[in-house]
Amino acid sequence: MSSTVKRKSRSHFIHLIFFSFLCSSVPLARSQEVQIRTPFVATPPDIVNAMLKLAGARKSDVVYDLGCGDGRIVIAAAKEYGARGVGIDINPQRIDQANQNAKRERVANLVNFHTGDVFNSDVRQASIVTLYMLPDVNLKLRPKLQHELKPGSRIVTHGFAMGDWKPTRVEEVDGEKIYLWVLPVRDELSAAIEPVFFIVHRLDSALFGSSISFKRDEEPSSDFWKRWTTGRRAVPRV
Repeated sequence: MSSTVKRKSRSHFIHLIFFSFLCSSVPLARSQEVQIRTPFVATPPDIVNAMLKLAGARKSDVVYDLGCGDGRIVIAAAKEYGARGVGIDINPQRIDQANQNAKRERVANLVNFHTGDVFNSDVRQASIVTLYMLPDVNLKLRPKLQHELKPGSRIVTHGFAMGDWKPTRVEEVDGEKIYLWVLPVRDELSAAIEPVFFIVHRLDSALFGSSISFKRDEEPSSDFWKRWTTGRRAVPRV
């Protein structure tokens, strides 16, 4: 990549950080509006390729790009890996541009773009989710992604992490960081009976009290059963 392109990429990155600073000064009543209106800053091609490579993209994947802009990540996934993809953006003009780009690259049969609010969009079919959002947007999306995505799904972000959620891997491309998270894989039995234990835990907490708390949208954890068993108080026998 030429020095001119690198300077342009860093300039875009600085603008995004500056916009994030401005958003922090807006009253809380308007925070939802600000979060959705993340400015469009295109991810450079080298970073697009690195994100897909970091996620281990393959033909069997379904790639969702939240805040897809001109659709370049989803289109690259379809063109380079044969993966299916979905792009969501709140700006209809960006969606029109993404559809035009998909036709030009001859991958329109593999991708779908639509206008929508990323916070209300169903991402359960995704095996890879890509993001280039402001830090507060990433944090707001975090519980949704943890709750809706299947175990083994990958999340890749450009530029910003997700608070204290430790990434599986971090790489640096042209001076910019990209982050990968892989949702833990649970065995089929645990995945099937966890909702039952969640209900039992709620009843146990209500009737007898419990020394732990368990939020349904927290990251799936392999030690859930241990925490539930050792954390609850002894139930008196009848």
